[in-house]
Amino acid sequence: MARMIRHASISLASHPSHALSYAVSKIRNFIREHGPYIQLDHTNVLGWRLIRVAQVMLLLLLVGISIVSRLKGSIAMSFFGVDIVIGVSTFRLWVAGNEVWLVPVMGGLLVVFEKIGGLINPWKLRAIQSCLDAFRDLSFHSRSLQEDPECEHRVTIFRAQHGCWQLLKPPTQQWLVPFARSGTMTKRSRSIFRLSDSPQKTEGVAGKAWCKKGWYQVMGLCHVGGELSPLEIREFETKTNLALDKAILRNYKAKSYAAITMEVMGKKWGVLVLDSTSDKMTSCDTLNKYFKLLVSALNPILEAM
Repeated sequence: MARMIRHASISLASHPSHALSYAVSKIRNFIREHGPYIQLDHTNVLGWRLIRVAQVMLLLLLVGISIVSRLKGSIAMSFFGVDIVIGVSTFRLWVAGNEVWLVPVMGGLLVVFEKIGGLINPWKLRAIQSCLDAFRDLSFHSRSLQEDPECEHRVTIFRAQHGCWQLLKPPTQQWLVPFARSGTMTKRSRSIFRLSDSPQKTEGVAGKAWCKKGWYQVMGLCHVGGELSPLEIREFETKTNLALDKAILRNYKAKSYAAITMEVMGKKWGVLVLDSTSDKMTSCDTLNKYFKLLVSALNPILEAM
């Protein structure tokens, strides 16, 4: 083992370019394994219940403040035979002095908790998951594709939003962020795509679909993990609207993509993306029939979130 390590260190020292490539590959692997990511398995019933408990506690606290602020003197009560006298005048004065900011802050927290509770509602998210699984089965219906692992043929919804706290993106920029994905595998994602009013500044297949009407589809892409010629690199970056380095860093394996913009209440909401390791994919006309069924099922859920 020591001889192998010594041989590797001599080889890297004598070939600086090899050393640089080795260092870059190690950094990429480290980011893949330990870098920040977005968790797409949102069906956390405990988290949703904790949010609801926090809402109830805030409401009770608001009611308690309202009651105490109207009391005078003290409150006397007996607890297991022990007489307890609680003075409320000091607390009432404190509430009166801080009521200007206390009530708005607590009311704002209630609104925030309500929004978060709607976003992580496990029953709504499970319904979305079921719709995506059904859409995936229809879109990749051939026997050969059905026998492949589910992670090789996926359906993902990307939601348009400002910023992404999971990947430390500031709210000054709009991004397409993964929201839900079919299947039970590859639920961790680092794939977010920049949006812009200018089509030239958008990223990814999802960004291409965002800037056009109807489906955007590309098939027969090269494998990004191998040796590529300058022509292949240019073709890949043109068709996917993404730099090759980012595709390698995110460990992309798909050779075919199809994407279309999703609208909720008449406004652009996000993008639906299909990706497959196969060189071919279902035609856009067929996908559009399935997409109409998917939208009719998803829209009522997304409008309520």
